[in-house]
Amino acid sequence: MKFKKIFLIFFSLSIFLNPYLFPQAEAADSYLLSQNRPVFASSYKGSAEPSLAVDGDATTRWESQWGRDPQWIYVDLGATASITRVVVRWENAYAKSFRIEVSNNEYEWTPIYTNSAFTGGTTDIQVSGTGRYVRLYCLERTLPAYGVSVFEFEVYGTGGVNPPPRPPAPNVALNKPAVSSSEENNNPNLQPKDYLTRNATDGDRSTRWSSLASDPQWIYVDLGQPIQIGKVVLRWETAFGRAYDLQVSDDAVRWTTVYRQLHGSGGTEEIPLYASGRYVRLYGMGRGTGYGYSLYELEVYPYQAGDPQPTYPIPSIPPVSRVQAGSGSYEINDITQLEPLYPGNRTDRVQPPIPSNDWWQNLLIRRLGNGNGLVTLPLKAKYTRNGLALLYPGAGFINGDGGAINADGPPDLYVMAGNITNIAAMNAKVDGYGDFSVDVVLSDDSTAKMRTTLVKGSPYVYHTFSDPNAVEIYSPALTRIFDDSGATILSTDGSSLTADHIGIEVTNVDGAPTPRTFVRHYGVFAPPGTVFTKAGNKIKIRLGSGQNYLSIAVLPSSSDLNYYYQHGYAFVTNTQVQYAYDTAAGTITTTFTSMTSPKRAGFSADTLMALLPHQWKISDTPLTSRTYSSIRGLMKVREGNSFTTVDRFSGIIPQFAEPENPEYSRSNLISYLSLLDAQLANTSGLMNLDPYWQGKVLHPAAMAAMISHQIGDTARRDMYLSKLRTILTDWYTFSPDEPLHSYYFHYSSDWGTLFPWASGFGVNTGITDHHFTYGYFVFASAVLAAFDDNFKTQYGPMVEHLIRDYANPSRTDPLYPWFRNFDPYEGHSWAGGFADNDSGNNQEAAGEALNAWAAVYLWGIVTGNQAYRDAGAWGFTTELRAIEQYWFNYDGDNWIPEYRHGVAGQVWGSAYLYGTYFSGAPVHIYGIHWLPTAEWMSYYGRNPQEAADLYAAFLRDNGGPETDWRHIVWPFQSLSDPQAVIAKWNPSLLQQNEVFNAYWFIHNVASYGNRTTDIWAENGAAVGVYKKGTRYTAHVWNPTSSPMTVRFRNAGGVAGSAVVPPRTLAKVDPMQNTGVVDTQPPSTPGNLTATAVSSSQINLSWTASTDNVGVAGYDVYRNGVKVGSTTSTSYSDTGLAASTTYSYFVKARDAAGNESAASNTASATTQASGGGGGGSLVALDRTGWTVTTSPAGSGAANMLDGSLSTRWTTGTAMAPGQYVVVDMQAAKTFRRIVMDSTGSNNDYARGYEVYVSNDGVNWGSAIASGTGTGPVITVDFATQTARYIKIVQTGSASYWWSIHELNVYADGGGTPTALDRTGWTATSSPAVSGEPASNLLDGQLSTRWTTGTAMAPGQYVVVDMQAAKTFRRIVMDSTGSNNDYARGYEVYVSNDGVNWGSAIASGTGTGPVITVDFAVQTARYIKIVQTGSASYWWSIHELNVYADGGGTPTALDRTGWTATSSPAVSGEPASNLLDGQLSTRWTTGTAMAPGQYVVVDMQAAKTFRRIVMDSTGSNNDYARGYEVYVSNDGVNWGSAIASGTGTGPVLTIDFAAQTARYIKIVQTGSASYWWSAYELNVYN
Repeated sequence: MKFKKIFLIFFSLSIFLNPYLFPQAEAADSYLLSQNRPVFASSYKGSAEPSLAVDGDATTRWESQWGRDPQWIYVDLGATASITRVVVRWENAYAKSFRIEVSNNEYEWTPIYTNSAFTGGTTDIQVSGTGRYVRLYCLERTLPAYGVSVFEFEVYGTGGVNPPPRPPAPNVALNKPAVSSSEENNNPNLQPKDYLTRNATDGDRSTRWSSLASDPQWIYVDLGQPIQIGKVVLRWETAFGRAYDLQVSDDAVRWTTVYRQLHGSGGTEEIPLYASGRYVRLYGMGRGTGYGYSLYELEVYPYQAGDPQPTYPIPSIPPVSRVQAGSGSYEINDITQLEPLYPGNRTDRVQPPIPSNDWWQNLLIRRLGNGNGLVTLPLKAKYTRNGLALLYPGAGFINGDGGAINADGPPDLYVMAGNITNIAAMNAKVDGYGDFSVDVVLSDDSTAKMRTTLVKGSPYVYHTFSDPNAVEIYSPALTRIFDDSGATILSTDGSSLTADHIGIEVTNVDGAPTPRTFVRHYGVFAPPGTVFTKAGNKIKIRLGSGQNYLSIAVLPSSSDLNYYYQHGYAFVTNTQVQYAYDTAAGTITTTFTSMTSPKRAGFSADTLMALLPHQWKISDTPLTSRTYSSIRGLMKVREGNSFTTVDRFSGIIPQFAEPENPEYSRSNLISYLSLLDAQLANTSGLMNLDPYWQGKVLHPAAMAAMISHQIGDTARRDMYLSKLRTILTDWYTFSPDEPLHSYYFHYSSDWGTLFPWASGFGVNTGITDHHFTYGYFVFASAVLAAFDDNFKTQYGPMVEHLIRDYANPSRTDPLYPWFRNFDPYEGHSWAGGFADNDSGNNQEAAGEALNAWAAVYLWGIVTGNQAYRDAGAWGFTTELRAIEQYWFNYDGDNWIPEYRHGVAGQVWGSAYLYGTYFSGAPVHIYGIHWLPTAEWMSYYGRNPQEAADLYAAFLRDNGGPETDWRHIVWPFQSLSDPQAVIAKWNPSLLQQNEVFNAYWFIHNVASYGNRTTDIWAENGAAVGVYKKGTRYTAHVWNPTSSPMTVRFRNAGGVAGSAVVPPRTLAKVDPMQNTGVVDTQPPSTPGNLTATAVSSSQINLSWTASTDNVGVAGYDVYRNGVKVGSTTSTSYSDTGLAASTTYSYFVKARDAAGNESAASNTASATTQASGGGGGGSLVALDRTGWTVTTSPAGSGAANMLDGSLSTRWTTGTAMAPGQYVVVDMQAAKTFRRIVMDSTGSNNDYARGYEVYVSNDGVNWGSAIASGTGTGPVITVDFATQTARYIKIVQTGSASYWWSIHELNVYADGGGTPTALDRTGWTATSSPAVSGEPASNLLDGQLSTRWTTGTAMAPGQYVVVDMQAAKTFRRIVMDSTGSNNDYARGYEVYVSNDGVNWGSAIASGTGTGPVITVDFAVQTARYIKIVQTGSASYWWSIHELNVYADGGGTPTALDRTGWTATSSPAVSGEPASNLLDGQLSTRWTTGTAMAPGQYVVVDMQAAKTFRRIVMDSTGSNNDYARGYEVYVSNDGVNWGSAIASGTGTGPVLTIDFAAQTARYIKIVQTGSASYWWSAYELNVYN
């Protein structure tokens, strides 16, 4: 609270008017009695609990609830005391009317001081009174809107239980010189007060010393002389030391270690010592954070008589070691490794491995769990200085902005052992645990003074006490005490009742912005003969019958007291969860059991268990009518010690099979895979020290490997698998030689957990997100292991270390706990390691939790480990159910109605948050649960309407469609509406390395429909079953090396079966008995021959194909059209036209419909045909052309006037950016320009780029570039068709840039000749029945191919010419459908129909006939991809491909040429390549290898477009791979102009025309043969 201005004035005046603001003299032997004593209050707000008023810290405070009078706080001094002085250090919200009271019984109070006109400040008064309890009773607050707030409530006198204080010892390190190993002076965000060494001894807790972030680091203080030391105090900043020594020395050279801390946790550490030295050093060996060591103060205190004289054992530090796991390994004992906080608050009954990531671990790491919540629902508990606080929080309340639900408020009551007297030493220690319960000891010494069992789902809390006469229940909200009939009992203070149970009614408020009032009821169940005494807001209890037990239950209503009494003596001693995966039934059965120990005969041995919605909705166990409200929804009560749930599970596969919907395009998919390839090719991004982000590299690579396998692209698949192996084997191996804290795992024995050094999300220090992170590793490992048996064998043990860390199904594993991350009662995982929040633990990314379970399941499938398979199935099914209930609220009945959002971003033990740790954007809040995209996500869409409703809620929260994370949102949307996603598909909007995966997922849903649990595989096979309409499709994954028989079942019994071959992901109809699922095509028919036997018949023959099952027959294709079938290896084609050439190929097929690749093409001709033409370049007619330039210079038109005596010039020194633009007035086809500067011989362009355009505005990329070397510059390039040419200067010189004449050249008389299309085939996407792609090739303009839908980017046509052809033009003729020409296009070529590379040409269509010229290509396949959009269909009537005509390239004269090579062999030099003799050769003289080369110097620039290397005579010595470069200076080579793979002794290499002096041919292949060539010729 802040001072108001008027309040400050009154406060200033009160300094002079109020005598109580000045300290008063006190009795000589009076001392502070109240510090750290039990304290009680009428109320408190938030975390400002009453104990803060007696903690001795003037910066903390107690604050009461707002807006209520009276309020009070009282302290228990432990015994009767004589009170002489009271000090109240008020915060601004003081009481203007109050009194000080004393009592010996907590209900009869005697005032010893009254002030009815207090004006603020500090009350310091002399009093006289006697009592054990001292109360500050506030009658009226000064600020009506607020409460009462007190920093410190101090009671002085004699008596009580606090001993008289000893004289304070001085801090002998104060302002003494200090020396350190380093200072963090390299951080520009820090000031000297944040890092200087001297700050650690300056006594100022706002300054600090901070070291560099490395180990070891040290700091020591010089005390000036040897001192007997009694205590060292370390006041850490958040960057604390986890492992350190305290050392002493008399010379700062020789140090003696007197104390060793290996489990430091920061804060303030007070360490008693008994050692002597002048120098005291803190020697840090292991940091607690990724920062350095940072101390506010290093304090040293001298020994005083009566101080302890400890001698500490100095444990040894073992050396860093490697632990082998198969061929993998991990590291142990590295003291510099970041570690989780030490689980020190436990008894000897709790030993590692210790569960983390549950709901009670905050107790292990902080005193009293730091007051954080222990959420057991329907109750919520926490340990406080008043004992165990209990609250029935109900369904919760909405926060101020509607973005969260919190179930919280001040506790209803506290349970305490009255014999705990040293509150400062009181702590809670874990004494045992079950699967959904924990045992906790609360004490101030080694005695178990109060032992409590907390059980999830239980309305009871069970206690035992060391002193049965010192049990207390305290409730500031106590309304009344009642009996079974509801009658009020113990209505007066001091009254007692002997009974074995009572009811307690409390009237409390919640923590809502406007608090709401609730009446709640509890039952207390004790041994017979127990005496209950009411003392104000306390019930003091003396347990009867010599027993020490007590249970407390929250009641649905006061009328339930007797019912709960009947079950209140069945004390839960342990809890266990058991699960079973029934593969025959496709079900997951989970049994929850509470083991009980009856405390009394004649009472039920059964407890009561409250089921959460995700449990009771799938349970047939009988339930009572009693219920509880909770943050999770309605909880229903079971009478009994166990209940069972049954859910359905129908398998998981790592990836879908290939889609089959008409919109799907394999070629598009391949282009999207190329985007991932580009990312993975960046080796610097392949490895990531943070394992979470490493997972983001692993997952797409694993998904892409599965997809590539599905489409038969084994080369690409193996590339992805190689990447996975590289990453995973590095992470799964530790070597002492590798960089410290890099790509390996460290095992910590304190908890029993595995983690690396680096983490942005606390995987190491917080044991956070292990399932999220390691799930990516295990998933990728399962995919890799499916194809790589060696990896599975060698590194499988390391994979299983990760599984055992986060999802261990073994209860007896000596290294890891049982299911670390999973809370079986809540039904989902927790992300936090310690549940260190008042709302308990939390989990954000529900999708990554499911992915982690899917990974465990898949690993079990791959390895045949049923324990992992079943654990993954159980965890996945259970967590999925919880996510649908609590993250998505699919049933609409679990969240309070005030929460208007459609999803919970974070689920906490007693809260929901609409948000994430990294963003408040709706797309992230929803999307974090929808990633990573994988087949398991199909379970979200089992009910498509639920998925549709969730997407609609996202649109509402987002204010419209998604603009980010489309690669995540679109797959989820497709679960309810795949066609809507396909309609808006735009790959450029997606995260590029995920485009392929989103595309595959979306089209699978479009192809096969939604996942169903109607059908399952009875043998537990990895299966996904989907339903579209009435059609079922099963995708079955068999990653093993043997065939797998799968039987499908539904509610009626066996539905169908299939036999799936090894290492196959197959599609089958689960309603049919398929037998062997054959996915392997026959081999390709060979040696096809065609013989014309008459004018109307051609006979064909070929060699037989083979098949794994059997060849069913052969299909014969004539001119690309199927004309017949046969079961033999010959065929007679009759009824043919005379004098006609026909082309044939044959395909084999098997009974499953698998088809082989096409055979070789064979042709038979009854009459010869010809062709031919000329071959020179011709200058175009420049009539009407115009020129513009920048700068305008002089005489631009002179370039086109036909006279070398005139010129255009810049009139200034040439500089980059100057340009010439020629407008040819209409589109022309050309492939050369010549800039002639003869007459201004020094004015040629020093550098140039050439661009073309059809509109003079859009220029695209340069089509050519180079460096001028003389006055005539000839520039050749791939044939272009355009109206405008721009030449841009890229060089600099002091000369002007001048051109006398500029000419443009096209091919001369040699017209390109259309290739024979006989036997060619064409495919397209989309494909329209009745107007197929084959119409493109039938020679009829009356037929056409068409898309049958509006043209859109991504549509394509592929032509298979059946063999590699050389060509340089295609023509698409849409005449007859004149508006249906391509608005934009890209042309690709390929030799295998799979790998397409970059586009060889692109452009914009302007009319029905589109002619596309490009550099000469040699390829088998041509693909034309639509890049434009129009409402018209895209149609083509004929498509022709052209090669150069009869003009044969001419070999250039090699006179005077020279050649050099690397390597060079004496006796067979490179000059032999140019001697005209096939009897001599050049050779490398060693095995060919990448980097070998030949350089030819033609002595002057030549124009050429082909080279031929002839190795005839050394037929095996041809280049296995090559790249060709050209240069004008023999130094600057630029990029390769051609590349390829040699296939025989004569290599002919065509490329766009080049003008250059030097040619270099570089070997890119490898072979054991030498690289040799006899002759090398160059052609124009």
